[in-house]
This record gives sequence, structure tokens and C-alpha cells, in this order.
Amino acid sequence: MRACPLNITSYIAEIRFFAILFLLVVSSLLQGCSPFSTNRNLRTLYLNTPSHIDLNNSYLVQKILYQQLYKWQGTPYKYGGLNKSGIDCSGFVYIMFRTQFGIQLPRSSDEQIEVGHNVTGNRLKPGDLLFFSTGIFARHVGIYLGGNDFIHVSKHHGVIISNLDNRYWSSNFEEARRIR
Repeated sequence: MRACPLNITSYIAEIRFFAILFLLVVSSLLQGCSPFSTNRNLRTLYLNTPSHIDLNNSYLVQKILYQQLYKWQGTPYKYGGLNKSGIDCSGFVYIMFRTQFGIQLPRSSDEQIEVGHNVTGNRLKPGDLLFFSTGIFARHVGIYLGGNDFIHVSKHHGVIISNLDNRYWSSNFEEARRIR
């Protein structure tokens, strides 16, 4: 009896397909909040736009962030999204800093955490980035508003305000970064 090599070949091809699919899924999970990653010098880039706002002006930064909250509130979470039909946490930070403050940040939360300098909790100012460890390989980012509140994109509620005193957020807090 002669074995049919076609069955073995198709079986091996099927195993390769699922192995590649598995590796793609795992690699996208390792990226953090965003599927987009760039290999460039991780530093703040000020854009030449008239919308450049001084991030040291806490009152103005807070005012702008609340205005943006009302425009974006309820926008659903969408992994890799960058508009009002869906946006992820690092995409929201990326869009806010680009359009409101004239600052080009990296797109992924794993790269955003490398920009600026570390700030301790009692020295937070509106506009500081807050990073949370939300899983073994997952990171979440939001923007500090003041009064222990921050704006971010929740997977279940979209763009919302949350409070650092919340048990979930306080227990998963990783670090804060100041982009100035």
C-alpha cells in the first residue's frame, strides 16, 4: 500500500499556517496598547503648528483636556484605532498631544513610556502621562487631568475619566512621565 504524500503535505502546510497565525497573535499582544511600533529616536518632537501649547501652563492644559473629553467622550475602544469611530489608549494620547499640544509622540504605549522624564505621584500636573501594567505583556496609558483624575480609553466604556484612587488603577499603576 502506498501512502499519499498529498495528505502529509497538506497536513504540514496546515500546521505551518496555524503556527504563523499563533506567532502573529502573540507578537501583536506583546506590542502594548497599539499595533503600530516604530524604531526611531524616542524623544519629544515639537511640530511647527500654531496649536503649540505650553504644557507648563496647568490651567490651560487642563481646560484643553476637558474640552477634548467632551468631544471624544464615549468614543469606543478599538485596538489600533485613531478616530472617533474607535481609538485605543496610546492612539488617544498620540492624537491629543499632536493636535492639541503640537507634540509628536510615538504611537505605542511601550514607546511613549520612554519619552519625557519620570514624575512621582504627589508632583503630578495636568498633561502628565500615566502608565499602568494591565497584564503580563500589556500596558495602558492615560493623561492626568488633576485631582487624581485622568482621561483614557477604557476597553468597555470608551473615552472616559477615571480616578487614581480606584483600587484597580492604584494597584496597576506603573509610572508617570512628564512631556515638557
